[in-house]
Amino acid sequence: FQLNPSLTGVIPESGLLICIGWVLGGIICGANKAQTFRLQPFTFFFYLLPQIILDAGYSMPNKLFFSNLGTILVYALLLFGSLIAAVDPVAVIAVFEEVHVNEVLYILVFGESLLNDGVTVVISFFVVALGGSLVGVIFGLLISLLTRCTKNIQIIEPGFIFVLGYLSYLTAEMLSLSAILSCTFCGICCQKYINANMDERSVSTVRYVMKVFANGSETIIFVFLGISAIDPSIWVWNTAFILLTLLFIFVFRFI
Repeated sequence: FQLNPSLTGVIPESGLLICIGWVLGGIICGANKAQTFRLQPFTFFFYLLPQIILDAGYSMPNKLFFSNLGTILVYALLLFGSLIAAVDPVAVIAVFEEVHVNEVLYILVFGESLLNDGVTVVISFFVVALGGSLVGVIFGLLISLLTRCTKNIQIIEPGFIFVLGYLSYLTAEMLSLSAILSCTFCGICCQKYINANMDERSVSTVRYVMKVFANGSETIIFVFLGISAIDPSIWVWNTAFILLTLLFIFVFRFI
């Protein structure tokens, strides 16, 4: 797939993974075998999503994000559709990464997709978004402080980032705060400070391992998404519900 430029221009990698999931689901269905393993919400939220969010925050261009923060917040607040579309931020912009869109457009949509999780709860609980962000900043600063003391034990430097980054997600979840924003701001703080504190080899290790974990998590999610579409045990068809949902989405997106 990656060696064929014409194919990558027609179908994004996420779409191909979903198609692979369809094929696997069709094989299972054709063999009259029940699916013994499904992607449970607990697995998604506590094992797969943190890897994606941490990589998103760590890889985000900080200067562009904060210089456009006002526009991003207005965009997030005005989009009522975010109430019914608070989704994985990396999956939302996967196509943008494929086609290399304008950087400002990328950061506006990317920033809104990160913050719409906060928008969904900010309407009623403003402290959830701010608290989650604060937890992430605290853990990010803690990682930055610890990496200043590891110049003679560089082998454990990457471990601090992954373990404490995951702990920031769990801590926010335990406190009923926004775990997504917590992990995002932890990644932002890491990017800003640890590059100056750690050895260049450790920085490269963190960058590539984080990408591997995030891409692996995305692959699992998209493949299981395709498999789920072919699972007869969860099929429920309601024409009225589908049509009304599409109608209201278009109406409120327009408003």
